[in-house]
Amino acid sequence: MNEVSSKERDLEQHIARTERDYDELPYESRTFAQTHPARLAALAHIFGVSAPDVATARVLELGCASGGNIIPMAVHYPDMRILGIDLSSNQISDGQDRIARLGLTNIELKQGDITQLDAATGTFDYILCHGVYSWVPPLVQDAILNVIRQCLAPDGIAFVSFNVNPGWHLNQPIREAFSLMIPDDLDARTRVSTARSLLTFLKEHSPNKESYKLAIDETVDRLASLPDDYLFHEFMEFNNRPCTFTQFLDAIHTHELGYLCDCEVQLMLPETFGPKFVAEITARAADDVNTREQLIDVMTGRTFRQTLLIGKERVGEIDRRIGPDRIDALNFLVTSNLRLEEADGKTIAVDNENRKCELTGDASADAVRHLASSHAVTRTLDECSIGKTAAERKEVRDAFFRMLLGNMIDASILPLTAAAVSEFPRASALSRDDARSGSKLSSNMRHKALVLEDAQLQLLPHLDGTNSHLQLADILLQAAINGDVTFRKSGEPVTDPEQLRQAIPMLLPSMLASIEQLGLLEA
Repeated sequence: MNEVSSKERDLEQHIARTERDYDELPYESRTFAQTHPARLAALAHIFGVSAPDVATARVLELGCASGGNIIPMAVHYPDMRILGIDLSSNQISDGQDRIARLGLTNIELKQGDITQLDAATGTFDYILCHGVYSWVPPLVQDAILNVIRQCLAPDGIAFVSFNVNPGWHLNQPIREAFSLMIPDDLDARTRVSTARSLLTFLKEHSPNKESYKLAIDETVDRLASLPDDYLFHEFMEFNNRPCTFTQFLDAIHTHELGYLCDCEVQLMLPETFGPKFVAEITARAADDVNTREQLIDVMTGRTFRQTLLIGKERVGEIDRRIGPDRIDALNFLVTSNLRLEEADGKTIAVDNENRKCELTGDASADAVRHLASSHAVTRTLDECSIGKTAAERKEVRDAFFRMLLGNMIDASILPLTAAAVSEFPRASALSRDDARSGSKLSSNMRHKALVLEDAQLQLLPHLDGTNSHLQLADILLQAAINGDVTFRKSGEPVTDPEQLRQAIPMLLPSMLASIEQLGLLEA
Protein backbone atom coordinates (compact mmCIF):
# COMPACT_ATOMS: atom_id res chain seq x y z
CA MET A 1 0.00 0.00 0.00
CA ASN A 2 1.49 3.35 -1.00
CA GLU A 3 1.90 6.32 1.34
CA VAL A 4 -1.05 8.29 -0.01
CA SER A 5 -3.54 5.46 0.38
CA SER A 6 -2.21 4.76 3.87
CA LYS A 7 -2.84 8.37 4.90
CA GLU A 8 -6.29 8.24 3.37
CA ARG A 9 -7.08 5.07 5.32
CA ASP A 10 -5.86 6.68 8.56
CA LEU A 11 -8.03 9.72 7.85
CA GLU A 12 -11.11 7.58 7.23
CA GLN A 13 -10.52 5.77 10.53
CA HIS A 14 -10.08 9.08 12.33
CA ILE A 15 -13.31 10.50 10.89
CA ALA A 16 -15.34 7.41 11.81
CA ARG A 17 -13.88 7.19 15.31
CA THR A 18 -14.21 10.91 16.02
CA GLU A 19 -17.85 11.02 14.94
CA ARG A 20 -18.57 7.99 17.14
CA ASP A 21 -16.79 9.42 20.19
CA TYR A 22 -18.45 12.83 19.98
CA ASP A 23 -21.86 11.28 19.45
CA GLU A 24 -21.35 9.03 22.52
CA LEU A 25 -19.97 11.79 24.75
CA PRO A 26 -20.46 15.26 23.25
CA TYR A 27 -18.20 18.09 24.32
CA GLU A 28 -20.30 20.57 26.29
CA SER A 29 -21.00 23.21 23.65
CA ARG A 30 -20.59 26.62 25.27
CA THR A 31 -19.34 30.14 24.69
CA PHE A 32 -15.65 30.99 24.85
CA ALA A 33 -15.30 34.71 25.49
CA GLN A 34 -11.76 34.83 24.11
CA THR A 35 -12.97 33.74 20.65
CA HIS A 36 -15.51 36.53 20.18
CA PRO A 37 -14.70 38.72 17.16
CA ALA A 38 -15.11 41.87 19.30
CA ARG A 39 -12.24 40.59 21.51
CA LEU A 40 -10.13 39.53 18.50
CA ALA A 41 -10.58 42.94 16.88
CA ALA A 42 -9.52 44.64 20.13
CA LEU A 43 -6.32 42.56 20.25
CA ALA A 44 -5.60 43.39 16.62
CA HIS A 45 -6.08 47.08 17.43
CA ILE A 46 -3.60 46.88 20.30
CA PHE A 47 -1.01 45.53 17.84
CA GLY A 48 -1.76 48.20 15.25
CA VAL A 49 -3.65 45.95 12.83
CA SER A 50 -7.08 46.80 11.43
CA ALA A 51 -9.90 44.27 11.61
CA PRO A 52 -13.28 43.92 9.88
CA ASP A 53 -16.41 45.45 11.37
CA VAL A 54 -17.68 43.03 13.98
CA ALA A 55 -21.39 43.84 13.89
CA THR A 56 -21.66 42.83 10.21
CA ALA A 57 -18.90 40.21 10.20
CA ARG A 58 -18.92 36.93 8.32
CA VAL A 59 -17.85 34.26 10.83
CA LEU A 60 -16.81 30.63 10.25
CA GLU A 61 -16.24 28.17 13.10
CA LEU A 62 -14.43 24.91 12.36
CA GLY A 63 -15.42 22.24 14.88
CA CYS A 64 -18.49 24.10 16.16
CA ALA A 65 -20.04 21.16 18.10
CA SER A 66 -23.71 22.10 18.56
CA GLY A 67 -23.04 25.80 18.01
CA GLY A 68 -22.77 26.81 21.65
CA ASN A 69 -20.08 29.36 20.82
CA ILE A 70 -21.64 30.92 17.73
CA ILE A 71 -25.41 30.77 18.30
CA PRO A 72 -25.17 33.49 21.00
CA MET A 73 -23.26 35.66 18.50
CA ALA A 74 -26.09 35.21 16.01
CA VAL A 75 -28.65 36.23 18.67
CA HIS A 76 -26.81 39.32 19.82
CA TYR A 77 -25.55 40.46 16.39
CA PRO A 78 -28.38 39.95 13.89
CA ASP A 79 -26.36 41.46 11.02
CA MET A 80 -23.59 38.86 11.39
CA ARG A 81 -23.54 35.95 8.95
CA ILE A 82 -22.29 32.78 10.61
CA LEU A 83 -21.45 29.26 9.45
CA GLY A 84 -20.48 26.37 11.73
CA ILE A 85 -18.99 23.06 10.56
CA ASP A 86 -18.68 19.90 12.68
CA LEU A 87 -18.19 16.19 12.08
CA SER A 88 -20.78 15.06 14.66
CA SER A 89 -24.22 14.75 13.09
CA ASN A 90 -25.86 14.48 16.53
CA GLN A 91 -24.38 17.74 17.75
CA ILE A 92 -25.21 19.56 14.52
CA SER A 93 -28.81 18.34 14.82
CA ASP A 94 -29.01 19.62 18.41
CA GLY A 95 -27.70 23.00 17.33
CA GLN A 96 -30.12 23.22 14.42
CA ASP A 97 -33.01 22.56 16.82
CA ARG A 98 -31.83 25.41 19.04
CA ILE A 99 -31.51 27.74 16.05
CA ALA A 100 -35.05 26.87 14.96
CA ARG A 101 -36.45 27.55 18.46
CA LEU A 102 -34.79 30.97 18.47
CA GLY A 103 -36.00 31.76 14.94
CA LEU A 104 -32.51 32.72 13.74
CA THR A 105 -31.89 33.27 10.03
CA ASN A 106 -28.30 34.54 10.14
CA ILE A 107 -26.58 31.30 11.15
CA GLU A 108 -26.23 27.87 9.58
CA LEU A 109 -24.74 24.69 11.03
CA LYS A 110 -23.54 21.96 8.68
CA GLN A 111 -22.29 18.44 9.30
CA GLY A 112 -19.08 18.09 7.35
CA ASP A 113 -15.45 17.09 7.07
CA ILE A 114 -12.91 19.92 7.28
CA THR A 115 -10.71 18.20 4.67
CA GLN A 116 -13.50 18.66 2.11
CA LEU A 117 -13.71 22.44 2.53
CA ASP A 118 -12.11 24.90 0.13
CA ALA A 119 -12.51 28.43 -1.22
CA ALA A 120 -16.04 27.57 -2.36
CA THR A 121 -17.05 27.50 1.33
CA GLY A 122 -17.01 31.31 1.22
CA THR A 123 -15.03 34.29 2.45
CA PHE A 124 -15.03 35.09 6.16
CA ASP A 125 -13.84 38.02 8.26
CA TYR A 126 -13.23 35.86 11.34
CA ILE A 127 -12.42 32.15 11.37
CA LEU A 128 -12.50 30.31 14.70
CA CYS A 129 -10.97 26.91 15.43
CA HIS A 130 -10.97 26.27 19.17
CA GLY A 131 -10.08 22.87 20.64
CA VAL A 132 -9.58 21.09 17.32
CA TYR A 133 -6.07 21.53 15.91
CA SER A 134 -4.20 19.33 18.41
CA TRP A 135 -6.85 16.60 18.38
CA VAL A 136 -6.77 15.69 14.69
CA PRO A 137 -4.22 13.91 12.45
CA PRO A 138 -1.68 15.89 10.39
CA LEU A 139 -3.82 15.78 7.24
CA VAL A 140 -6.67 17.55 9.08
CA GLN A 141 -4.28 20.03 10.71
CA ASP A 142 -3.05 20.88 7.23
CA ALA A 143 -6.66 21.18 6.03
CA ILE A 144 -7.51 23.61 8.85
CA LEU A 145 -4.73 25.97 7.86
CA ASN A 146 -5.61 25.52 4.19
CA VAL A 147 -9.23 26.55 4.85
CA ILE A 148 -8.04 29.60 6.79
CA ARG A 149 -5.73 30.68 3.97
CA GLN A 150 -8.35 30.16 1.25
CA CYS A 151 -11.39 31.51 3.11
CA LEU A 152 -9.99 34.35 5.24
CA ALA A 153 -10.85 37.84 3.99
CA PRO A 154 -7.86 40.05 3.09
CA ASP A 155 -8.21 41.97 6.38
CA GLY A 156 -9.53 38.97 8.34
CA ILE A 157 -8.44 37.45 11.66
CA ALA A 158 -8.26 33.74 12.49
CA PHE A 159 -8.19 32.14 15.95
CA VAL A 160 -6.53 28.73 16.45
CA SER A 161 -5.90 27.07 19.81
CA PHE A 162 -3.54 24.14 20.36
CA ASN A 163 -1.63 22.18 22.99
CA VAL A 164 2.00 23.23 23.34
CA ASN A 165 5.19 21.35 24.02
CA PRO A 166 7.42 21.08 25.93
CA GLY A 167 4.97 21.98 28.72
CA TRP A 168 2.27 19.51 27.67
CA HIS A 169 4.72 16.63 28.11
CA LEU A 170 3.99 16.87 31.84
CA ASN A 171 0.47 15.56 31.11
CA GLN A 172 1.73 12.66 29.04
CA PRO A 173 2.06 10.06 31.87
CA ILE A 174 -1.66 10.22 32.57
CA ARG A 175 -2.61 10.07 28.90
CA GLU A 176 -0.37 7.05 28.39
CA ALA A 177 -1.70 5.37 31.54
CA PHE A 178 -5.22 5.62 30.13
CA SER A 179 -4.07 4.28 26.77
CA LEU A 180 -2.26 1.32 28.34
CA MET A 181 -4.78 0.36 31.01
CA ILE A 182 -8.24 1.10 29.57
CA PRO A 183 -9.61 -1.09 26.75
CA ASP A 184 -10.29 0.89 23.60
CA ASP A 185 -13.45 -1.03 22.70
CA LEU A 186 -15.43 0.27 25.71
CA ASP A 187 -17.98 3.01 25.13
CA ALA A 188 -16.90 6.55 25.97
CA ARG A 189 -18.72 6.91 29.29
CA THR A 190 -17.46 3.57 30.58
CA ARG A 191 -13.92 4.55 29.64
CA VAL A 192 -14.27 7.81 31.59
CA SER A 193 -15.62 5.99 34.65
CA THR A 194 -12.71 3.54 34.43
CA ALA A 195 -10.27 6.42 34.03
CA ARG A 196 -11.48 8.13 37.21
CA SER A 197 -11.06 4.90 39.14
CA LEU A 198 -7.55 4.54 37.73
CA LEU A 199 -6.67 8.12 38.77
CA THR A 200 -7.66 7.38 42.36
CA PHE A 201 -5.66 4.15 42.31
CA LEU A 202 -2.55 5.91 40.94
CA LYS A 203 -2.59 8.61 43.58
CA GLU A 204 -3.22 6.28 46.50
CA HIS A 205 -0.91 3.42 45.59
CA SER A 206 1.97 4.68 43.45
CA PRO A 207 5.13 3.78 45.43
CA ASN A 208 7.30 6.32 43.61
CA LYS A 209 8.34 9.17 45.92
CA GLU A 210 10.27 11.22 43.36
CA SER A 211 9.24 13.81 40.76
CA TYR A 212 7.14 11.24 38.85
CA LYS A 213 4.86 10.81 41.87
CA LEU A 214 4.57 14.57 42.31
CA ALA A 215 3.60 14.99 38.66
CA ILE A 216 1.01 12.21 38.91
CA ASP A 217 -0.55 13.65 42.08
CA GLU A 218 -0.74 17.17 40.66
CA THR A 219 -2.42 15.97 37.46
CA VAL A 220 -4.85 13.71 39.34
CA ASP A 221 -5.88 16.57 41.64
CA ARG A 222 -6.41 18.88 38.67
CA LEU A 223 -8.50 16.39 36.72
CA ALA A 224 -10.70 15.41 39.66
CA SER A 225 -12.88 18.50 39.35
CA LEU A 226 -13.06 18.59 35.56
CA PRO A 227 -16.13 17.30 33.69
CA ASP A 228 -16.26 13.95 31.93
CA ASP A 229 -16.30 15.44 28.43
CA TYR A 230 -13.05 17.33 29.05
CA LEU A 231 -11.30 14.33 30.60
CA PHE A 232 -12.28 12.10 27.70
CA HIS A 233 -11.57 14.39 24.76
CA GLU A 234 -8.38 15.89 26.20
CA PHE A 235 -6.74 12.74 27.58
CA MET A 236 -8.40 9.77 25.88
CA GLU A 237 -8.89 10.81 22.27
CA PHE A 238 -6.88 8.73 19.81
CA ASN A 239 -5.33 11.94 18.48
CA ASN A 240 -3.68 14.46 20.75
CA ARG A 241 -0.73 16.02 19.00
CA PRO A 242 0.87 18.87 20.95
CA CYS A 243 3.49 20.80 19.00
CA THR A 244 6.07 23.41 19.80
CA PHE A 245 5.46 27.04 18.94
CA THR A 246 8.24 26.78 16.34
CA GLN A 247 6.54 23.80 14.70
CA PHE A 248 3.25 25.69 14.58
CA LEU A 249 4.99 28.67 12.97
CA ASP A 250 6.51 26.40 10.32
CA ALA A 251 3.03 25.04 9.57
CA ILE A 252 1.32 28.43 9.24
CA HIS A 253 4.16 29.83 7.11
CA THR A 254 3.69 26.93 4.69
CA HIS A 255 0.15 28.23 4.20
CA GLU A 256 1.21 31.88 3.80
CA LEU A 257 -0.20 32.84 7.18
CA GLY A 258 1.41 35.04 9.81
CA TYR A 259 1.43 35.13 13.61
CA LEU A 260 -0.26 38.20 15.08
CA CYS A 261 -0.40 37.56 18.82
CA ASP A 262 -1.72 35.33 21.57
CA CYS A 263 -5.01 35.96 23.39
CA GLU A 264 -3.09 36.06 26.67
CA VAL A 265 -0.93 39.04 25.78
CA GLN A 266 0.74 39.09 29.18
CA LEU A 267 2.37 35.72 28.43
CA MET A 268 4.02 37.24 25.36
CA LEU A 269 5.86 39.84 27.43
CA PRO A 270 9.05 38.94 29.32
CA GLU A 271 8.31 41.85 31.68
CA THR A 272 5.43 39.81 33.10
CA PHE A 273 7.93 37.46 34.74
CA GLY A 274 10.30 40.01 36.28
CA PRO A 275 13.54 41.86 35.42
CA LYS A 276 15.85 38.82 35.61
CA PHE A 277 13.60 36.98 33.17
CA VAL A 278 13.72 39.98 30.81
CA ALA A 279 17.52 40.02 30.91
CA GLU A 280 17.77 36.32 30.08
CA ILE A 281 15.23 36.49 27.27
CA THR A 282 16.87 39.57 25.78
CA ALA A 283 20.29 37.97 25.85
CA ARG A 284 19.09 34.86 24.04
CA ALA A 285 16.38 36.16 21.72
CA ALA A 286 17.17 39.86 21.23
CA ASP A 287 14.34 41.33 19.10
CA ASP A 288 13.36 38.11 17.33
CA VAL A 289 9.70 37.58 18.22
CA ASN A 290 9.53 33.94 17.22
CA THR A 291 12.61 32.94 19.22
CA ARG A 292 11.39 34.94 22.21
CA GLU A 293 7.95 33.28 22.18
CA GLN A 294 9.49 29.82 21.92
CA LEU A 295 11.89 30.56 24.75
CA ILE A 296 9.07 31.82 26.99
CA ASP A 297 7.21 28.55 26.37
CA VAL A 298 10.31 26.57 27.35
CA MET A 299 10.93 28.59 30.49
CA THR A 300 7.33 28.74 31.74
CA GLY A 301 6.12 25.23 30.87
CA ARG A 302 3.11 26.64 29.07
CA THR A 303 0.73 23.91 27.88
CA PHE A 304 -1.85 25.70 25.72
CA ARG A 305 -1.93 28.56 23.22
CA GLN A 306 -4.78 30.61 21.77
CA THR A 307 -3.26 32.27 18.76
CA LEU A 308 -4.41 34.91 16.29
CA LEU A 309 -3.38 34.60 12.65
CA ILE A 310 -3.50 36.96 9.67
CA GLY A 311 -2.44 36.71 6.05
CA LYS A 312 1.36 36.64 5.76
CA GLU A 313 1.24 39.72 3.54
CA ARG A 314 -0.07 41.75 6.49
CA VAL A 315 2.66 40.86 8.98
CA GLY A 316 4.47 44.10 8.15
CA GLU A 317 1.51 46.06 9.60
CA ILE A 318 2.08 44.66 13.10
CA ASP A 319 3.54 47.11 15.61
CA ARG A 320 4.66 45.17 18.67
CA ARG A 321 5.70 48.29 20.59
CA ILE A 322 2.43 48.20 22.46
CA GLY A 323 1.69 50.79 25.11
CA PRO A 324 -1.12 52.63 26.93
CA ASP A 325 -1.77 54.85 23.91
CA ARG A 326 -3.24 51.83 22.07
CA ILE A 327 -6.27 51.43 24.34
CA ASP A 328 -8.10 54.77 23.99
CA ALA A 329 -10.71 53.42 21.54
CA LEU A 330 -11.50 50.22 23.44
CA ASN A 331 -14.30 49.16 25.76
CA PHE A 332 -13.30 47.51 29.05
CA LEU A 333 -14.89 44.93 31.30
CA VAL A 334 -13.75 43.11 34.41
CA THR A 335 -12.87 39.43 34.03
CA SER A 336 -13.32 38.67 37.74
CA ASN A 337 -14.78 40.67 40.63
CA LEU A 338 -12.48 43.58 41.45
CA ARG A 339 -11.96 45.17 44.84
CA LEU A 340 -9.61 47.82 46.21
CA GLU A 341 -7.33 47.15 49.17
CA GLU A 342 -5.04 49.42 51.16
CA ALA A 343 -1.55 48.20 52.12
CA ASP A 344 1.42 50.24 53.33
CA GLY A 345 -0.21 53.44 52.19
CA LYS A 346 -0.82 52.08 48.68
CA THR A 347 -4.10 51.35 46.91
CA ILE A 348 -4.12 47.99 45.14
CA ALA A 349 -6.72 46.54 42.80
CA VAL A 350 -7.25 42.82 43.49
CA ASP A 351 -9.49 40.32 41.71
CA ASN A 352 -10.89 36.91 42.70
CA GLU A 353 -7.84 35.17 41.22
CA ASN A 354 -5.63 37.26 43.55
CA ARG A 355 -4.11 39.12 40.62
CA LYS A 356 -3.00 42.56 41.74
CA CYS A 357 -2.26 45.97 40.28
CA GLU A 358 -0.89 48.87 42.32
CA LEU A 359 -2.72 52.12 41.57
CA THR A 360 -0.77 55.35 41.60
CA GLY A 361 -3.42 57.83 42.68
CA ASP A 362 -7.02 58.65 43.54
CA ALA A 363 -7.97 59.08 39.87
CA SER A 364 -7.13 55.51 38.93
CA ALA A 365 -8.72 54.20 42.14
CA ASP A 366 -11.97 56.04 41.29
CA ALA A 367 -11.87 54.70 37.73
CA VAL A 368 -11.32 51.10 38.81
CA ARG A 369 -14.11 51.43 41.35
CA HIS A 370 -16.43 52.70 38.59
CA LEU A 371 -15.46 49.89 36.24
CA ALA A 372 -15.90 47.26 38.96
CA SER A 373 -19.41 48.51 39.71
CA SER A 374 -20.35 48.01 36.04
CA HIS A 375 -19.72 44.28 36.06
CA ALA A 376 -22.34 43.38 33.46
CA VAL A 377 -21.38 46.00 30.87
CA THR A 378 -18.30 47.60 29.33
CA ARG A 379 -16.97 51.06 30.05
CA THR A 380 -14.67 53.24 27.97
CA LEU A 381 -11.65 55.13 29.22
CA ASP A 382 -13.61 58.37 28.80
CA GLU A 383 -16.53 57.06 30.86
CA CYS A 384 -14.15 56.10 33.65
CA SER A 385 -12.36 59.48 33.50
CA ILE A 386 -15.26 61.91 33.62
CA GLY A 387 -14.20 65.12 35.38
CA LYS A 388 -10.52 64.12 35.40
CA THR A 389 -7.66 66.36 34.31
CA ALA A 390 -5.36 65.34 31.44
CA ALA A 391 -2.78 64.11 33.94
CA GLU A 392 -5.37 62.12 35.86
CA ARG A 393 -6.71 60.61 32.64
CA LYS A 394 -3.19 59.48 31.80
CA GLU A 395 -2.99 57.87 35.24
CA VAL A 396 -6.24 55.99 34.55
CA ARG A 397 -5.06 54.90 31.10
CA ASP A 398 -1.77 53.60 32.48
CA ALA A 399 -3.61 51.64 35.18
CA PHE A 400 -6.08 50.12 32.72
CA PHE A 401 -3.23 49.13 30.39
CA ARG A 402 -1.37 47.36 33.19
CA MET A 403 -4.56 45.62 34.31
CA LEU A 404 -5.28 44.57 30.73
CA LEU A 405 -1.85 42.98 30.41
CA GLY A 406 -2.36 41.37 33.82
CA ASN A 407 -5.61 39.75 32.62
CA MET A 408 -7.56 41.60 35.33
CA ILE A 409 -9.73 43.35 32.76
CA ASP A 410 -10.65 42.52 29.20
CA ALA A 411 -11.16 44.66 26.11
CA SER A 412 -13.74 44.70 23.33
CA ILE A 413 -13.82 46.74 20.14
CA LEU A 414 -17.59 47.15 20.63
CA PRO A 415 -19.55 48.17 23.73
CA LEU A 416 -21.30 45.28 25.47
CA THR A 417 -24.50 46.36 27.13
CA ALA A 418 -27.07 44.99 29.53
CA ALA A 419 -30.04 46.53 31.32
CA ALA A 420 -30.93 47.02 34.97
CA VAL A 421 -33.97 45.52 36.68
CA SER A 422 -37.13 47.34 35.55
CA GLU A 423 -40.79 47.24 36.48
CA PHE A 424 -41.36 44.61 33.78
CA PRO A 425 -37.95 42.91 33.42
CA ARG A 426 -36.96 41.31 30.16
CA ALA A 427 -34.14 38.79 29.84
CA SER A 428 -32.40 37.98 26.57
CA ALA A 429 -34.21 35.61 24.23
CA LEU A 430 -31.22 33.28 24.46
CA SER A 431 -31.30 32.92 28.24
CA ARG A 432 -35.09 32.54 28.24
CA ASP A 433 -34.89 29.74 25.69
CA ASP A 434 -32.04 28.02 27.53
CA ALA A 435 -33.98 28.08 30.81
CA ARG A 436 -37.19 26.95 29.12
CA SER A 437 -35.37 23.97 27.61
CA GLY A 438 -33.97 23.03 31.02
CA SER A 439 -30.37 23.88 30.21
CA LYS A 440 -28.40 25.21 33.17
CA LEU A 441 -25.76 26.56 30.77
CA SER A 442 -26.32 29.90 29.09
CA SER A 443 -24.35 33.02 28.18
CA ASN A 444 -24.68 36.79 28.29
CA MET A 445 -23.86 39.74 26.03
CA ARG A 446 -20.26 39.52 27.22
CA HIS A 447 -20.14 36.05 25.63
CA LYS A 448 -19.44 34.63 29.05
CA ALA A 449 -20.64 31.11 29.83
CA LEU A 450 -22.96 31.05 32.85
CA VAL A 451 -24.35 28.26 35.02
CA LEU A 452 -27.91 29.06 36.05
CA GLU A 453 -29.33 28.25 39.48
CA ASP A 454 -32.61 26.38 39.89
CA ALA A 455 -34.60 29.47 40.87
CA GLN A 456 -33.20 31.38 37.89
CA LEU A 457 -34.25 28.52 35.61
CA GLN A 458 -37.80 28.92 36.88
CA LEU A 459 -37.79 32.71 36.65
CA LEU A 460 -36.04 33.42 33.33
CA PRO A 461 -38.68 32.07 30.91
CA HIS A 462 -41.15 34.56 32.39
CA LEU A 463 -38.83 37.58 32.08
CA ASP A 464 -40.28 38.55 28.70
CA GLY A 465 -41.21 42.14 29.54
CA THR A 466 -44.87 41.40 30.26
CA ASN A 467 -44.77 40.26 33.91
CA SER A 468 -44.63 42.63 36.88
CA HIS A 469 -42.71 41.82 40.06
CA LEU A 470 -45.98 40.79 41.70
CA GLN A 471 -46.74 38.38 38.86
CA LEU A 472 -43.22 36.98 38.97
CA ALA A 473 -43.56 36.33 42.72
CA ASP A 474 -46.77 34.40 42.05
CA ILE A 475 -45.00 32.34 39.37
CA LEU A 476 -42.20 31.45 41.78
CA LEU A 477 -44.71 30.63 44.50
CA GLN A 478 -46.49 28.16 42.23
CA ALA A 479 -43.17 26.61 41.19
CA ALA A 480 -42.23 26.16 44.86
CA ILE A 481 -45.60 24.60 45.71
CA ASN A 482 -45.22 22.23 42.74
CA GLY A 483 -41.76 21.22 43.95
CA ASP A 484 -39.98 22.64 40.88
CA VAL A 485 -37.77 24.86 43.04
CA THR A 486 -36.82 24.71 46.71
CA PHE A 487 -36.36 27.65 49.06
CA ARG A 488 -34.57 27.07 52.36
CA LYS A 489 -34.52 28.67 55.79
CA SER A 490 -31.65 27.82 58.14
CA GLY A 491 -30.71 25.05 55.72
CA GLU A 492 -34.10 23.39 55.84
CA PRO A 493 -36.56 23.39 52.89
CA VAL A 494 -39.64 25.56 53.31
CA THR A 495 -42.79 23.74 52.18
CA ASP A 496 -45.59 25.58 53.99
CA PRO A 497 -47.49 27.61 51.32
CA GLU A 498 -48.16 30.51 53.68
CA GLN A 499 -44.48 30.82 54.63
CA LEU A 500 -43.54 30.70 50.96
CA ARG A 501 -46.17 33.33 50.13
CA GLN A 502 -44.60 35.69 52.67
CA ALA A 503 -40.97 34.93 51.86
CA ILE A 504 -40.86 34.93 48.05
CA PRO A 505 -41.77 38.63 47.50
CA MET A 506 -38.93 39.53 49.86
CA LEU A 507 -36.50 37.22 48.04
CA LEU A 508 -37.46 38.29 44.53
CA PRO A 509 -35.48 41.60 44.43
CA SER A 510 -32.21 39.83 45.22
CA MET A 511 -32.99 37.12 42.66
CA LEU A 512 -33.64 39.72 39.96
CA ALA A 513 -30.48 41.57 41.03
CA SER A 514 -28.46 38.37 40.55
CA ILE A 515 -29.84 38.00 37.01
CA GLU A 516 -28.97 41.65 36.35
CA GLN A 517 -25.44 41.03 37.67
CA LEU A 518 -25.08 38.13 35.23
CA GLY A 519 -25.77 40.55 32.38
CA LEU A 520 -28.89 38.76 31.13
CA LEU A 521 -31.38 41.67 31.12
CA GLU A 522 -32.23 43.79 28.08
CA ALA A 523 -33.77 47.23 27.86
